[in-house]
Amino acid sequence: MEAGARPWLALWSLVVGFFMILIDATIVFVANPSIGKALDADITAVAWPGFFMMLGLAVGFRFDSGSG
Repeated sequence: MEAGARPWLALWSLVVGFFMILIDATIVFVANPSIGKALDADITAVAWPGFFMMLGLAVGFRFDSGSG
């Protein structure tokens, strides 16, 4: 390994990034009922962006985990 390589810094940036994604997804899922009322939409129409966000998170975990 090179003297300038910092693998722990890269690991911590991934951990912080995924934690921020989880916080963002939680906020979106909690706000879904209010968004639905404001847009006169049912919960299934409002929930799609949150589902795609979680799908993106799952894909990110798959490729960033080093297991694939």
